[in-house]
Amino acid sequence: MNDVQPLSPAEARKQKINTIPSFVVEAINQLLRQRFIANSVVIKQQEIIELAEKIGRQDETLPLGATRQAFFSQGWLNFEPLYSDIGWTVICTQPDYTESYDPYFTFEEKK
Repeated sequence: MNDVQPLSPAEARKQKINTIPSFVVEAINQLLRQRFIANSVVIKQQEIIELAEKIGRQDETLPLGATRQAFFSQGWLNFEPLYSDIGWTVICTQPDYTESYDPYFTFEEKK
């Protein structure tokens, strides 16, 4: 019998969330602590990447040779479900092809 079983949506989500590195979560947490006012916080995507790189280099958890592209190719910025599960509504806002601005995340306390 085949030992490999199909992956349920819940298990796929759980496994994906578990691939987000601790340096990304710590960067977001630091920015949330610094900016939390009146139940919401806006954080630019670039700020998360820069702080996460700094933390990852300091604690030596950033993979050797990792570039900013790794944040996208590895899905390290797909953290919305992680924070949604603990009481945040997270909205990622990105420009479409006719717009030009830095992507950002809005964190709002769930009511």
